[in-house]
Amino acid sequence: MLKHDKLCQNIVKYSERWYNLDKIDIIRYLLGVSIIVKDYRDLEYSKFERLQQKYVKELFNILPDGVVLVDENNIVIDANPKFLEMFKYEKGELIGQPLDMMISNDINFDEADSLTSMVKNNQLVKRDSKRCTKFKELLDVFITAMPLTLDNQVVGGIGIYKDITAKERADFLANRDPLTGIYNRRYAEKEINRLEKEDKYPISFILGDINDLKLVNDTLGIEEGNRVLKRTVEIMDDVLAKKGIISRWSGDEFLIILEDIDEYYAQNIMKQLREAFKKGKYNDEYPLNLAFGYATVTGNNRSIRESLSEADTRMNRQKLLESHQFKGASMEFLKRIMPEKGAETLEHTDRMKEICRLFGQALDLSESVMDELLLLASLHDIGKISVSEKILIKKGSLTEEEWEEIKKHPEAGYRMVKSSQELSTISEGVLYHHERYDGKGYPSGIKGKEIPLLARVIAIVDAFEVMTRGRPYKGPVSKEEALDELMRCAGTQFDPELVKLFINEINQHN
Repeated sequence: MLKHDKLCQNIVKYSERWYNLDKIDIIRYLLGVSIIVKDYRDLEYSKFERLQQKYVKELFNILPDGVVLVDENNIVIDANPKFLEMFKYEKGELIGQPLDMMISNDINFDEADSLTSMVKNNQLVKRDSKRCTKFKELLDVFITAMPLTLDNQVVGGIGIYKDITAKERADFLANRDPLTGIYNRRYAEKEINRLEKEDKYPISFILGDINDLKLVNDTLGIEEGNRVLKRTVEIMDDVLAKKGIISRWSGDEFLIILEDIDEYYAQNIMKQLREAFKKGKYNDEYPLNLAFGYATVTGNNRSIRESLSEADTRMNRQKLLESHQFKGASMEFLKRIMPEKGAETLEHTDRMKEICRLFGQALDLSESVMDELLLLASLHDIGKISVSEKILIKKGSLTEEEWEEIKKHPEAGYRMVKSSQELSTISEGVLYHHERYDGKGYPSGIKGKEIPLLARVIAIVDAFEVMTRGRPYKGPVSKEEALDELMRCAGTQFDPELVKLFINEINQHN
C-alpha cells in the first residue's frame, strides 16, 4: 500500500514539474506503469492502482509530442492524441497494426525497420527522419525510440515523434527576407559571427545599394518597388551562381559574403555584377542602378567588421562619383511615366520648358538656376501620379472630394523628389507652385516673396500654357486672352512684377 501511495505522489510531482524534466525520463517512468496496465488490465485494481492509472493516462494524453506504444512485435498498443493528430489516424485504425507499415513508405521503410530492430536489441535511438501520414504526406520528424523492459527482457517499445516540419519552416522564415526569399540581416550577422570565430581566410564582402528605390516607391508605388528588389536578387543570383551568400542587409542594400574568395576574384565578381545591372531592367524600360563596394579579409591585423566598414565606404564613394548618371536616368524615368499615368503630356512638358527657357533668360538666371527651372518645368506636377486617372482626365467640373484629392499633389510630388538626392533641389518649387501671391493658395498658404522664385515663375508659365492648350473640361483660349487673364490676376494669384516681365517676353517672341 505504501508503495502505491509513493508511486502516485511521484506521478503528481512529475506532472507539476513536466517542463523542467527530461521527456525521456518521464516516458520511461510512465511506460513502466503502462506495461503493468497492459499485462494486468483484467485484474481488480486497488484504489491506489486506479488513481495511478488515471494520472498516467492524463499525462500521456497531454504530452506535446506524438507518442506511440508498441509490443515486442512492433504492433501498436496505444497512441496519444498528438500522435493521432500528426499522422491523421483514428485510434481504431492504428491499434493492432504494425507501426512501420502505418507511418512509413517504400522509400523509408527499410530505415524504419532498422530503427525497430535497434529498439528490440535494447538500444535507445535518436534521429531526424521522415515519416508519412495516413494520406502519404511526408513529415520531418525527430524520433526518440526506446525499449520497454520487464524482468530484463524487451517486451515492447515507445516512440516519441517531434514534428520538426513546422520548426524548420519557422527557422527558415526567421532567417529569410519574406519578400525576396534570400537571407536576411539576422542570418548574415550569424554568419559573420561564425566567420569571426573560425578564423579562416580569405573572406570577401560585396555591398550593393539600389539607387532611387525610394523614388520608385513614391512614384509608382510599393508594388513596383518590390519588383525592383526581386529583379535585383534575380540578377545577383545569376551572376553568383551559388558562389556566396546573398542577404538583404537593409531596405535597399544587399550584402554578399564570399568565403575562400580573395581580392582578385572579389573584384572580378563585382565587375560582373556591374555589367549585369547595366543590362538588367526591371520593367523593360527603367534601368537598375546599383552602387557597389567590396573588401577582403586576409587575417593580417584587420577584422571582419573593419572590412565591412571599408566595403560600405567604397560603396558610398561610388554613389557620389556616379550620381550624375543616376540623375539623368531618374529624370528620364519620371518624365516618361507622367504621360503614362495621365498626369501630363509630353507636349505640355516640352512647351513648359521652351517658355521657361525664354522667361529664365529674361530674368537673367544663372546656368545652375536655369537648369533647376527646366527640371521643375518637367516635374512640377509629378505628384499627380498619385491622383486617380479618372480625376485627371475627367471632362467636367470636379466635385469637392475630387478637388481635395487634386490639392494633395504638391505634397506628394515634394516627397517624391525630396527622396532623390539629385532632384531634391527642386523640391520647394514642386511643393509651392500652387501657392498664390495673396496667400490663398495651397498647400501652405504662404504669400508674396515668401513663395520661392522658381515656384512663382512656374505658376505663371503653367497657367499660360494650360490656358492656351486647353483642359479636358474647357477648350483653349488665344494668347491675348491668356495674357489678359494673367494681368487680371497679377497681385492676387501671381507675382505682379513677374507677370509684367512675362507678358513683355511673350509678346516679343510671339
